[in-house]
Amino acid sequence: MLGFHRINVYSLKTNFNDFVFIFARNHQEATQYFAKKYLQTPKNCHEYPLDFEFVRGNEVVTFRDMKKEHASFPAVAGY
Repeated sequence: MLGFHRINVYSLKTNFNDFVFIFARNHQEATQYFAKKYLQTPKNCHEYPLDFEFVRGNEVVTFRDMKKEHASFPAVAGY
């Protein structure tokens, strides 16, 4: 009713070694956004926890931190 939607992060495999992380409402939205943006079908699509930590530059961040950097969704979180 208020227009709030849960946003998750999905890992979509582009080829044997590369992945794209996409913020989206669900698996289907992430796959459609990927296909539209990269003009190919992903090899697979898996949901990751928003609190997954990784190193970006010299800092440790989570997908939850990165989500705050985007104003609209779906959006690419990283490659």
